[in-house]
Amino acid sequence: MLALVLAGGRGHRLKPLTDRRAKPVVPFAEQNLVDFTLENCVRSGVKHVVVLAQYRADTVVEAVERCWASHFETLQFLTPDRIGRAYRGTADSVRAALARDATSRSILVLAADHVYHMDYRPFLAAHRRRRVTATISVTPVPRAEASRFGVVELGVNHLVRRFLEKPARPPAMGASADESLASMGIYAFDRIALERYLSDFDRADDFGRDVLPGLLATGHKIAAYTFGAPGESSVWFDIADVDAYHGALMDLKARNSEGLAVVEKCVVGNNVRIAVAAEVVECVLLDNVIIGADCRLRRVIVEDGVVIPPGTVLGYGEDPPWPGLHASAGGVLVLSAVPSRTPAPRPAAPRRAVPDPLLRRAAPSFPKARRP
Repeated sequence: MLALVLAGGRGHRLKPLTDRRAKPVVPFAEQNLVDFTLENCVRSGVKHVVVLAQYRADTVVEAVERCWASHFETLQFLTPDRIGRAYRGTADSVRAALARDATSRSILVLAADHVYHMDYRPFLAAHRRRRVTATISVTPVPRAEASRFGVVELGVNHLVRRFLEKPARPPAMGASADESLASMGIYAFDRIALERYLSDFDRADDFGRDVLPGLLATGHKIAAYTFGAPGESSVWFDIADVDAYHGALMDLKARNSEGLAVVEKCVVGNNVRIAVAAEVVECVLLDNVIIGADCRLRRVIVEDGVVIPPGTVLGYGEDPPWPGLHASAGGVLVLSAVPSRTPAPRPAAPRRAVPDPLLRRAAPSFPKARRP
């Protein structure tokens, strides 16, 4: 078994969090996004991993090698520098990886930007038992949101009838008219069949757009595996954009993750200092953030190392036009830098004082924080 981790995404919709790092190494609680996938590999007994990196590949290689090198028999990285060209898509990166591996018979393809806990062994066992070309791990999502995903329509015996990449009108999930089955970006493949298809169709470069619909069109069988084995959590977050990132962390807090330092529904990183009388609501504060006295922040993601001057008010309308301030379509602010000149404080409503001026975070219970 060879696990191929797709870690090449640029993450345009997560800007500016991805301006200086690849999307898979964007911090999430006490981990990076890619850490959840690699932790699942360790949990599942996967011993051989190749990480396929492209955008800001140096940030991926450095973060993964530092934390995970000792946990696998082989941990390798494949980047455009090593193959002499850029990847044209997810399947094209796998095509390049297979050309450099002659031994593995089964291929596990994993996205590096999702938050979930999973033991891959039942999934892989179901794939082998069914003797199909591919198996896709799927999970129900609200039908109103399903156009953001690859959507699976099932036939008999959990075999896939159609695979639709981000359809404008997603099909319903069987009898459930309000839900659709979304692909989680987790695939098991028969290596010979996949390699032959990628060779025969050398411009099939993306799994969702090209390979999965193409396999079905050429008579291959693809099975679906519903995520959430007995006794395991079925919580899965696709960190597609800034709003999804913020929403996932707020959902994390709502699930009663113990040990998080909270100032009104906030997720707080390591070595964060929040001054007395600051009001911070529904915010995500990455490592080494300092928030001055009398600040008011609401629905703001603050990049690591940012120092916010006393009296700053953000997220309550009429936000100052700072160069380091970006607003998402859903109204979440991302603060990546603060100008050296302190803005004039605005009149503020009475605030509840924070009892401890220095708030620190312990490891949350979900998702399970586990930095090797």
